[in-house]
Amino acid sequence: MNDEICRIIEVINKKLMRGEDPDRVIPYDVSGFPPQVRRELGMLYIKFGGDPRRKAAIREKLKHESW
Repeated sequence: MNDEICRIIEVINKKLMRGEDPDRVIPYDVSGFPPQVRRELGMLYIKFGGDPRRKAAIREKLKHESW
C-alpha cells in the first residue's frame, strides 16, 4: 500500500477508536480502492459496524475473495 492509502486507513481507524459511527466513517462503496484496502475496510466494518446485513455481505465477499 502506498503512504496515502495507509494514512486513509489510519484516519478511519482513529475515528472508529474515538467512537464515531462506522456507517458514516467507513465508505459503503469501496470499489475505487485496491483489494488490500477493501479487505482492511471490510474487516474494520465487521469489527465496528452495526448493520448485520452489511457485515454478512462483507464476510461473504471476503470468504470468496471477490472483493
